[in-house]
Amino acid sequence: MEGMVDDIKIYSITLDNILETVGASEYVRRTQQHGNIMQELLISATQNITGSSILEMYTYKFGSAVEGTTTPGLNSDQDCLICVDRPQVVEEIPEKGLTEYMLMITDENTPPGYTKLQNVVNNEPMNLEEMEDEDEEIDITGNRVLGNKFLIESMTNDEIHGPAGTTLKSKKLPGVPDLDFVPSYRCRTWPRQASGWLYRQRPSGFPNAEMIGRFTSYGCFLVPVGHYVSPEKRLQWKLSFSFQERQIMFSMNPIHLKLSFH
Repeated sequence: MEGMVDDIKIYSITLDNILETVGASEYVRRTQQHGNIMQELLISATQNITGSSILEMYTYKFGSAVEGTTTPGLNSDQDCLICVDRPQVVEEIPEKGLTEYMLMITDENTPPGYTKLQNVVNNEPMNLEEMEDEDEEIDITGNRVLGNKFLIESMTNDEIHGPAGTTLKSKKLPGVPDLDFVPSYRCRTWPRQASGWLYRQRPSGFPNAEMIGRFTSYGCFLVPVGHYVSPEKRLQWKLSFSFQERQIMFSMNPIHLKLSFH
């Protein structure tokens, strides 16, 4: 038994050394994370400062290459989430301050993890009789809501897969991975339907209370995709917590990182 324990220890040390050699090190990981965050900031600043878009937009990068949970040279996946930050998305009608916004609404026909969006002006829903905008329609409960198709079709990429537009860089530059771009809106408050996650029991203590507090401040993204079996999937928006998931991956220590390789 003692000999087996010694063998396992030797194997573990050898594997640790191999992973360090091929790039699964804390230095490489932090360098990848820092570099990708800087790219996010530069892309978003360029979009908004140069006026390349009439909307306020921000770009966020996700995937193993961004998290630093891969080794250099593997050309691992990279997903870019393009967030349209105006008009503002809210769950409750604000008392003052906003004259135009999008209201998240749900009903008995909306599956958990999804919502609908309703354009509101001066705290009143758009007139149901004025159906001039082809991007909106009346849902099963009689509310005028925003369809999700237009945001997907607004992307100019090589291919469209679900809510993602793919730019096939691999056709042009050897060794460069394909990039998936997903458009979204953003609600800056934690959604009520996910409140149970905040208070669930966590025997491991992870994530801790401090992390959970930060997670709530990030809110959530609203991705233009509906539940696949819902008759109203064209009118639904999926709640995405990709930013929180990325922060969890960023919080991994070197041991967690190496255990994630398989």
